Parts: sequence; C-alpha cells; structure tokens
Amino acid sequence: MKDNYSQAFLERPVKSKVQTSDGDQSKSSESSATSLDEKARLFQRLHNDFGDSKIVTLKPTGESVEMILENTAGLKANFNVQFEAKKPYLIDGLRIQVN
Repeated sequence: MKDNYSQAFLERPVKSKVQTSDGDQSKSSESSATSLDEKARLFQRLHNDFGDSKIVTLKPTGESVEMILENTAGLKANFNVQFEAKKPYLIDGLRIQVN
C-alpha cells in the first residue's frame, strides 16, 4: 500500500458502509479503518470479491479513473480512483459502490 497510495490517503480514515437485504428486511453497518492493517483487510476483502473481475467500462477524467467491474458471480461495482496531480501519481482517493 505504501508504494501505491499517497501519504495523505494512508493517514485518512477509510470509511466502509455495507447494506444487506434479506427479503423485507434491510440492514446497514458502517465502520472506519484507521490503521494500515485495518485498511489492508478492507482491500483484501475487495480483492476477494473483485480480483477475478472483468472491466466493463473504463473512463479516465482528469486525475481520476472510473471503472465498472463485474465479477464471475455477476456482481458489479463502480470504482472511482483519484490520483495525485504530480509524479509519481499515487492513488489519493478511492470510492467504491457495489450494485
């Protein structure tokens, strides 16, 4: 993570919101990862869910890239990745919405 993410990103808390639905009931849970180990676990979960995905769309805009990925189970997610404006163009922000 230290090789690919900006120091500012590594120092900010990473917020996670998970919504699940089971028939008529819907549940929502929120968490915040502050340590590098907690963030690594969140990214490992993303890798487990989307590591085998195919890119459906890829749209670069300025210092960001928007991707829609679809995994082998048909689950889609919209990844918006923001990069620093100057070299070495490290990742400075990340927003993921799973549909």
